[in-house]
Amino acid sequence: MPPPTPPREGVWNPNGDETLKQGFDEGSTSLKEEHYKISQSSQTPPLGGRGAEYHKISESIQNPPSGGRRAGGPGGAGFHAKGLWDKIVDIKKCYLQAEPSNQVREVIREYAAANQLSYYDVRHHTGFLRNIQLRICTTGEVMVNVIVGENALEKIEKLLSYLEQQVPAITTLLYTINTKWNDSMHDLAPVIYSGKGYVTEKLEDFQFKIGPKSFFQTNTRQGEELYRIARDYAELTGKETVYDLYCGTGSIGIFVSKGAKKIIGVEMIEEAIEDAKENAALNNLTAAEFYAGDVIDICNNDFFVAHGRPDVIITDPPRAGMHEKLVKKILDIAAPVVVYVSCNPATQGRDLNLLGEKYEVTRIQPVDMFPHTQHIENVVQLKLKKSLANL
Repeated sequence: MPPPTPPREGVWNPNGDETLKQGFDEGSTSLKEEHYKISQSSQTPPLGGRGAEYHKISESIQNPPSGGRRAGGPGGAGFHAKGLWDKIVDIKKCYLQAEPSNQVREVIREYAAANQLSYYDVRHHTGFLRNIQLRICTTGEVMVNVIVGENALEKIEKLLSYLEQQVPAITTLLYTINTKWNDSMHDLAPVIYSGKGYVTEKLEDFQFKIGPKSFFQTNTRQGEELYRIARDYAELTGKETVYDLYCGTGSIGIFVSKGAKKIIGVEMIEEAIEDAKENAALNNLTAAEFYAGDVIDICNNDFFVAHGRPDVIITDPPRAGMHEKLVKKILDIAAPVVVYVSCNPATQGRDLNLLGEKYEVTRIQPVDMFPHTQHIENVVQLKLKKSLANL
């Protein structure tokens, strides 16, 4: 198996080459464990990270499990301890994150201590300060969303006013009131305190509007590389209709659009589809259409008559992989080329095994989306078997 290749950078203490190799080895092992026989010639070394900074951060502000403490006490502001839902690793500076992330956290900590604001107690479901979400873009825009556990508008506005004064780099500031037991955001409504309520990110010449609930690649530099690989694997000539499944805000479909005749994006989440439509308009794309719903229901014969059958399918499912019914739908459609982007090689291997009924794996490119960790994103090109391609 070939070793990792540059460009790459290790960050903080671990050796960058070693973590990259571990991620590559784990990804390759996952594919093999799923009984899908990958030829050595189809594998390429992982594309290492070009930088050490992530650009989306979600930190928790919590009391220790005993509860009843105030912000001036031993409450924590940082990330969850590995495997523990009720413990926070309190940090003063994270070397993996771009500024002003550390400044935002410390300003909130400072204000909380001075004004006796309570930290959220996850066991007793009490407390004011709960989470901080940040999105730091390569365009220089910074979005901060402060999530609180109480509907206390005066306290919220005083905190945000202080934060805005102390951290002028923030371009849009929001707050979200979460009185639920869990931290999920999909059913909550962020409120704009200042700014546009969103930030704009760039990939090559494309612009993307990102709101507080939008999904977008956390590592923009490597995300750009990932999309280039997907575009290369699609082998577009300008004549193809491309179906972008699990399209989210439309980022992959829009990124490959210049080489395609038409882009059709399908996604279950309606809010994401609205974002995708806005992003298509933002980039002056007229040959891109996005539909909210289940691919299995949408992709029927009437839809194909109206929009054309896909020449290329790009699929980028969540960690759980594709539902078996969707795999069967892809087999029924039998597009000449499938590009499968995955953040979980184990479930990807399971799906490749099923797709092997009609497809063969022709190219594989692991991408180091999360430098300093063992996690690998994997892009696989599949082509219809030659015995079926001419039917």
